[in-house]
Amino acid sequence: MTKHKKIELWALLAWNIPAYILSYLYGNNYIVIALFFFVIPSLYLSIRNKKMMKKIATVSIVMMVPIVTIIGYLGYTDGSWYNFGVSGITVFNTYPVDDFLWAFLYGYYILAVYEYFFEREKILRLPKKFLRFELLSLAASVLFCLYLVYRQTPLVIPYFYVYLISIFAIVVPGIIFLRYQKVFVKALYTGLFFLPLSFLCEHVSMEKGAWIFPGNHFIGYVQLLGAHFPFEELLWLICMVPAIVAYYEIWADDEK
Repeated sequence: MTKHKKIELWALLAWNIPAYILSYLYGNNYIVIALFFFVIPSLYLSIRNKKMMKKIATVSIVMMVPIVTIIGYLGYTDGSWYNFGVSGITVFNTYPVDDFLWAFLYGYYILAVYEYFFEREKILRLPKKFLRFELLSLAASVLFCLYLVYRQTPLVIPYFYVYLISIFAIVVPGIIFLRYQKVFVKALYTGLFFLPLSFLCEHVSMEKGAWIFPGNHFIGYVQLLGAHFPFEELLWLICMVPAIVAYYEIWADDEK
């Protein structure tokens, strides 16, 4: 990493502090909080790395659809989390449609940081295998929605958050990292970069009432400077960024 990029890296890390302050003053909902934590630094990285914008945005959109459509629904029905949306529009009377925007902004910033600071190979085009992932994501989302329409009653999986984190944030990424150890190193650096942001964003979001955890199916709780949230959420804050990098490398990059 060049000296200039190191300065930029530390500057973006430092930005988390004013982002927290601005969120505390003006963050009346989780979309505004995302604006301060995700959008502003993403705009900077997009200007600095214009060639990667299209690829990163495409991957973020494709990843977002099944994550929100399926995982969002199951998380809401079990009470794993609840976000207070801005639009007032909900899907299947569960999660707010705003979740799609939040997930896109979150994923885009993670991939923008990864590509700019930690990925040496600049692969501008998506590989052919990404089309399979895209079709699979769309098909899974559509079939899930059709199943919910046919079912007509809410689908509830108790302790869903435990299964989600264990399988998709720990076990599957762990298998990927065992096979592709170079990816693990870069994913680890990216995860460490996002730790301050994750904890600051979590704290201010709970302080401002942007989201809550209304369910009872949790394996435990933790305290963060007065904020009380499930242990599963702590694992999400630690493990989800490296997991996203792992999936990105396998499905949308060169596996290196």
